[in-house]
Amino acid sequence: MFHRIQGELGLTRPEAGNRHLDTLEGRYLLQLEWRALARALMADTPADRRPRIEDALAFRQARRALFPDAAADEAALEINEGVAEYTGVRIGLSRHEARLAYAVFDLARFLDAPSFVRSFAYASGPAYGLLLDDVDPDWRGRLAADADLGELLGAAHDIDPTQLTDVPTRARRFDPEGELRAAEEAREQARSARIAQWRATLVDGPVLVLPLEKTNFQFNPQTLAALDGVGTIYPTLRLTDHWGELVVDGGAALVHADRTRAVVALPAGGPALAGDGWRLTVAPGWRLAQGARAKDATVVREDD
Repeated sequence: MFHRIQGELGLTRPEAGNRHLDTLEGRYLLQLEWRALARALMADTPADRRPRIEDALAFRQARRALFPDAAADEAALEINEGVAEYTGVRIGLSRHEARLAYAVFDLARFLDAPSFVRSFAYASGPAYGLLLDDVDPDWRGRLAADADLGELLGAAHDIDPTQLTDVPTRARRFDPEGELRAAEEAREQARSARIAQWRATLVDGPVLVLPLEKTNFQFNPQTLAALDGVGTIYPTLRLTDHWGELVVDGGAALVHADRTRAVVALPAGGPALAGDGWRLTVAPGWRLAQGARAKDATVVREDD
């Protein structure tokens, strides 16, 4: 329901890929931030809460120092989806303790998401929002589309994230045995293998190219993955445009970063309306044709 009025409130921003959140360092520092936020939410006193907020902002700052576009990309999704999730928690639960408990639950349940690329803000939004409520109850009235929830929380506590140092020591506080680091390193190895396969099938191999003009996307944000330097992988997708409907379930579609085209891998037999984990329904007046590369196919109007 919040999304229905979000535009009227001036709280929408163009979203970017957040592809850094599918990398080893991006994921590791994000989860450390979440662990620090959870402890801040569970703190008994403001004196106990502030050091944990400092830890969270330190991990956030370290991640953004590694990835130049991270600050703008993350802030955009936290405004679009994080504020919406916070709003649901804030008005859907009447007791402050219940809100805090649900925010901690949010931080935990998204750990099982296959990817944080499009889902992280659902976890961080309630945490930052409720921590802001605690220190600055009027923050919502000053919220703008270009805001950064971490910067707002830091300013409310007079914390400058750029001055927060000794990230390794802070990391040991939340990952003392290094188990999280080891798990992320193993995941990175598996991700590298998947990326190689996606490049082979969706970049180098024969593909069906679907131009994007008047497009509607339906997808599971927890399953998105980044194909570095190319675009975003959608393992589950319903995509409609002038040319018809593409349904991906159990396969993979690649939406290029410039969002001008989506592609799926063609089967071995050549151009077809279905392949491994996907099917295409062509609208009347459209047909399959050869793509820009001889091995590719695309959809064009019948009179083209």
